[in-house]
Amino acid sequence: MLKKLQERLDQGMYRAPIYVAAFLKLSKKGLKKDYSDIEELWGVESVSAALENISLAATALGLGTCWIGVVNFLEEEFNKVLRPPEGCRLIAILPLGVPLKQTHPRPRKELNEVVRVV
Repeated sequence: MLKKLQERLDQGMYRAPIYVAAFLKLSKKGLKKDYSDIEELWGVESVSAALENISLAATALGLGTCWIGVVNFLEEEFNKVLRPPEGCRLIAILPLGVPLKQTHPRPRKELNEVVRVV
């Protein structure tokens, strides 16, 4: 199974020495009924924010990374290899490694070109 997963990663995803797999534990915290339906959404947002912080820190250290959010297609394969605790859902994968080539930041647009205050 690990070999099959590695082949899938090499063919269609990113070649990196490290992959961070982020899971969300799907347990309810007992919020009021009005909020219980969006509790999972809040969890996904929290996991996403943590991954973004990892991505920013990695980039600041000169590492390359790219958010892989379409893990739904490979979730079953990843779960067989990683064996997450029961009740956990794979949210995203973050490859980390030294980039093949260094890129340079593009010039930033003026704030008024990208932000509109309403």
